[in-house]
Amino acid sequence: MSKLFTAEIIENRPAAKDIHLIKLHLPRHAMNPEPGQFYMLQVGLHNDPLLKRPFCMFDSGAHELAILVKRVGRGTAILTGKLPGSFVDVLGPLGTPYPRVEKEPLIISGGMGMASVYSLIKKYGKGCRVIYGAGSREGLISLDNIREMAGEVAVTTDDGSEGTRGNVMDKIGEYANKGSVVYACGPEIMLMKVSRYCVEHEIECYVSLEQNMACGIGSCVGCVVKTLEGYKRVCKEGPVFRADEIVWD
Repeated sequence: MSKLFTAEIIENRPAAKDIHLIKLHLPRHAMNPEPGQFYMLQVGLHNDPLLKRPFCMFDSGAHELAILVKRVGRGTAILTGKLPGSFVDVLGPLGTPYPRVEKEPLIISGGMGMASVYSLIKKYGKGCRVIYGAGSREGLISLDNIREMAGEVAVTTDDGSEGTRGNVMDKIGEYANKGSVVYACGPEIMLMKVSRYCVEHEIECYVSLEQNMACGIGSCVGCVVKTLEGYKRVCKEGPVFRADEIVWD
């Protein structure tokens, strides 16, 4: 059950270029999120900015929740500037998690997509393989931890500063097959290409979509995505969807 509560910031530090890792101390009833779920945070004071912002569960522990925040606008600038000891209003956990499938997990992340799949990598551990893409080495988050957790990790960067020069699609053919289940999160263009590859090669695939959200609970219908069954709300029916149900324009 989702809860509205107040959480204390206990850590706020840089995790990569323009990205902060923020840890929150949570009350007991707000814990036990599943990989793929998210929380809505009130980033400012006195409802300014008015709307909460959605953040994936990056990691969790005993009464702790970690999120990744990329500084892109006024709201995220306020949040990344908060000091330990500050408090934020939080709603969550929300949304649908990544489903467990009895196949070999291949987890694909592009850029900030790691905010969603890191906890999934931690869950599967050595039983999963990972393809991790970013623009450059500076954009890679917790790479040493990921290499330690996962069974195998392939890294791609646009500029070749870490791993293979290129993007995740340059590696997917080496790792994905009909015995795999693919879980992916990242930029829309990456998710579209991963989805189309998996559909074409009959590989089961689930993608976590990134959308602007206003309420997080499905009431405002402001974060819809087109599917074969009509429009669905990313915050309510998602953010995790089967790749073969999304209509990519």
